[in-house]
Amino acid sequence: MSNMIKQMKIKQNQIPRDKGHDDGHTVADMNIAGMPWYQENRPGMSPVRQPQPGNPPGWKESLHAMAGIWKAGFLLTGIYSAVLILVVLFLITVWS
Repeated sequence: MSNMIKQMKIKQNQIPRDKGHDDGHTVADMNIAGMPWYQENRPGMSPVRQPQPGNPPGWKESLHAMAGIWKAGFLLTGIYSAVLILVVLFLITVWS
């Protein structure tokens, strides 16, 4: 068994690894207000992008979104309730 593990380790060491390429782009800016290292205007950093103004959703879109949220809430409540009822029935059956 240990011979097979040694062979696997040897094979893993022989696989060429991609060292990656750093192009200098920030993936996630960790400069967050309130943190000890926060700097208001750091040189070399682009300003924070503001959301682009667009058309706000109309009343129909808002109504449909709220209906979807209520449906999801009722579905989850139904599932949790059914599981709770089944657990209680199971426990009553086991303990009686």
